[in-house]
Amino acid sequence: MENFWKFISYSIKSTILMFRFEPWRMLLKSLFAFLYGVSWTLQIVLLQTFFDSAQRVSENTENISNCLVILLGMILIYCIGQILQGVDTCYSEILYIKTKKHINLRLFKKIDTMSSLSFEDIDELEKINKAINGGNFAFGASVILIDTIFFYSTYFILTSGYLYTLSPLLSVSVLAIFIPCFISNIIETKGFKNLEETSTPMRRECEYYESCIIDTRETRILGATHYFNQLYFSSLKKLNMLVLKAQLKKNLIRLIVGVITILGYGVILFMLVKLVLKQEITVGAFSAVLASISMVFTFMSDIISERIGWAAETMGTVDNYISFIFEDKKSDSKIYQDTRNIKLQDVSFKYPCSEKEVLKNINLSLTDNKTIAIVGENGSGKSTLAKILLGLYPPTRGQILVNDISMCDIDSRNYSAVFQKFCKYQMTLKENICIADISKNIDYDEVHNICNQIGITLSSDKLVNGLDTFIGREFDGIELSGGQWQRIAIARGIYREYDFIILDEPTSAIDPLEEFNLYNTFSKLCTEKTAIIITHRLGLAKIADAIIVMKEGNIVEMGTHSELISKDGEYKHLFDTQSKWYF
Repeated sequence: MENFWKFISYSIKSTILMFRFEPWRMLLKSLFAFLYGVSWTLQIVLLQTFFDSAQRVSENTENISNCLVILLGMILIYCIGQILQGVDTCYSEILYIKTKKHINLRLFKKIDTMSSLSFEDIDELEKINKAINGGNFAFGASVILIDTIFFYSTYFILTSGYLYTLSPLLSVSVLAIFIPCFISNIIETKGFKNLEETSTPMRRECEYYESCIIDTRETRILGATHYFNQLYFSSLKKLNMLVLKAQLKKNLIRLIVGVITILGYGVILFMLVKLVLKQEITVGAFSAVLASISMVFTFMSDIISERIGWAAETMGTVDNYISFIFEDKKSDSKIYQDTRNIKLQDVSFKYPCSEKEVLKNINLSLTDNKTIAIVGENGSGKSTLAKILLGLYPPTRGQILVNDISMCDIDSRNYSAVFQKFCKYQMTLKENICIADISKNIDYDEVHNICNQIGITLSSDKLVNGLDTFIGREFDGIELSGGQWQRIAIARGIYREYDFIILDEPTSAIDPLEEFNLYNTFSKLCTEKTAIIITHRLGLAKIADAIIVMKEGNIVEMGTHSELISKDGEYKHLFDTQSKWYF
């Protein structure tokens, strides 16, 4: 019962959401459903009226013209009902497209409020995956509730009232037959809720192996396609077995319910025959009741076996979507501050689902208008420290203060960054750069100046339309080299209004000579700015005012290039090791 009430709860929440998204269209959908339900009840009443009239015509007690008028009315109501059904079906398809846009937008807005650290947490990623899947069924859940209330309920209430006027026992018997159907769907709802919970990790596993197979370049070179095929089909087999077991259980329950329903139908037919023989109802009423009970069974089967059956299968997914978008998250008001002074006090950090600390008791003070280089071996914690400084990850322990205010309360809109793993936005060059600050009116002279400084030649043969050239293969734009894409990412980071910027290996795809020129450009651009440069190439760190050396999550050294070389410590060891490759 608990799952059933959850199903009702989430169906109502889903329907409320749809009404918020498209209020007038949803009202019109409800009106179509209501009128369609009324049309079916009118057909039953007119059917009895027609048969009774036909009987009186056969007995020469009524004019045939009255019978023909009733027949025409019955045909008219039937045609109106069919038109309403067609309009409702077509309109539902249009409404789905309209609401799907809002469903996705609401989902994306919720994801946008999540901390960056959430995307490092497997549980959070699964929650997002489930919510995305559930969003595909949210509209369907609301349509089922609307049809149940406005079409099926209208029809059942009016038809039950009609049957009650003939014999109270008839209306009660019809309703009693569907109690087993009701119970069976409660069981199905619970079963498919459990299926959704257990199948989500397997579905993600299948999607991952599929992506490995599709990424044919490296997979084919390694000769690993067959291996990933085996992993994919193994995971798919496990997933299909789970679904098969759930479907077998569902169909067994439905078979039992179907047998009970047929027996109940026979009992009602027996009761009707007795009422006719006792002359308690007319032959017209018998025909109308027989037709109405047939339709009641058809509609009951539709709503319970098909509509609610579908809802039972998808309730778990809709549940995940509704729970996700309504999940309470702490909403904090942020303070806008110029970044003049940043202090890290005993900052430690470890990733979700990991016991190892990536950063350990970091104490650091960054003053305004300084360029700091962070160096160290792979895995020393450089990039993680950068994300901590940007406020993307909250410290596990310790605190970060910006102008003596906790970073948790700071609005980071005056921060900028260029990461080694940057985005290749499939849009025009202008949009690729200006997306960094969409609230700012585009200054074309500024954009041209940044492109010239970073080495993006707008007059080149590739960029035939200059800033309006569409780049990226996804939508038939031009494809660029890795170095060209990286220059665009750098231009994007510089275009944004900032007083604090982090450059995390921003030139890894650019040749050494051009890299040196770019770092000199950074040095000039970062005048009167606070800049953090993360690099593996220690020779380039010389441009920094200070160099921080990291090892195994600790800051082991700090100073200028000449100071660190004279210490004969970790920095000198790294510098000498790299120098051997050049001399």
